[in-house]
Amino acid sequence: MRERVKIGAPPLQVWMWIADPERMMLWNDKFVSHSRSSSGELHSGEVFRATLEMTGKRKQLEVTVEEAIAGSRIVLLYCERDRNESREVRETIDLFPSGNGTRVRRTIDLRRSGIPFLWRIAIEILHRVGKPQGTPMLEVLRARVEESSALSSRA
Repeated sequence: MRERVKIGAPPLQVWMWIADPERMMLWNDKFVSHSRSSSGELHSGEVFRATLEMTGKRKQLEVTVEEAIAGSRIVLLYCERDRNESREVRETIDLFPSGNGTRVRRTIDLRRSGIPFLWRIAIEILHRVGKPQGTPMLEVLRARVEESSALSSRA
């Protein structure tokens, strides 16, 4: 699944919002809490625990930062392990400079999620043509970043 948005702020300002779990909770309504040994921006190779709420259920997941390139890209691997089974979802957020702003592309890879193939196709179709309920996640991110950018430029 892919989503895109244009944000009226430079990539490094957007980066602060996508690479810090504290700020992630302010725009990603699925991201409920986290437990890390450090604070601030995430770094490649870091592993931490997070609680995500999906379809009304809270899940404790191990999150591995597979890649973190400041101002450019972050790749997070969310892993849920049961007795004999492991399910993974990979989230990639790419930032591209665009004029005086940033184009953001968010990709969710469900291939190892445990969701059957036909269901994944149905989810993709609904994601592309369905009407979102509430404000789309990347629109919330855009609003938060632009509001923060406007406040910092006034100071």
